[in-house]
Amino acid sequence: MDGEDAANVAGPPLGPAPLVDVDAWIEWCLAGLEVCAPPRGTSTPSNRPGPWVPTVRDAVEAGRRFAANFAVVRHGSISQAAVRAETSRQWIRRTLKRAGTYQPPAYMANGTKSKSTQQQRRRASEARAVDALAELGRGMTETSIATASRPVRVHMTGDFVRIEIEGEASIHASQRQALRVLTTTLVELGGPIDREGGESRGNDGGNHAR
Repeated sequence: MDGEDAANVAGPPLGPAPLVDVDAWIEWCLAGLEVCAPPRGTSTPSNRPGPWVPTVRDAVEAGRRFAANFAVVRHGSISQAAVRAETSRQWIRRTLKRAGTYQPPAYMANGTKSKSTQQQRRRASEARAVDALAELGRGMTETSIATASRPVRVHMTGDFVRIEIEGEASIHASQRQALRVLTTTLVELGGPIDREGGESRGNDGGNHAR
């Protein structure tokens, strides 16, 4: 009621508060601000009689944008965000683009996307992925790849390849899919780097961090 605060409420004390991820809760509140703001200049759109309420469509879209944005911010890459949010990379990328928050990984000085830089990074990542899988095929059970943001470990577990990123959940892929998954993961982590700390330019027969 107006003028009433928690200390004045009669009744038993509140139970223990649920464990809440505060960062996620704040982001959810920000998404709610957009949904709950009535249209400017009018209390009710002309085609919706009665007191204003948000549409279900607007609420669902805001929830989707929140889930995609927060997952990427929390986990640092679209691949890991998709794993943790239990969805696909394509869905997260499409949702971010609709929200206007998608940031391609490579840009030129004028702000446009550099296709050549992306192609070079992808070729270098694919070459390193081929190297890593070849090492596993020669009987090794694990190999490591240094990237611009964090190390990646690749394990062979039966018929599957497990890709581990420091501080993130593992990605599992069949041996048939492993090259595509590992290449995409390396691209999104900034590409593999050589021992001198520069970006790898391809399959150079050993100039990679092991």
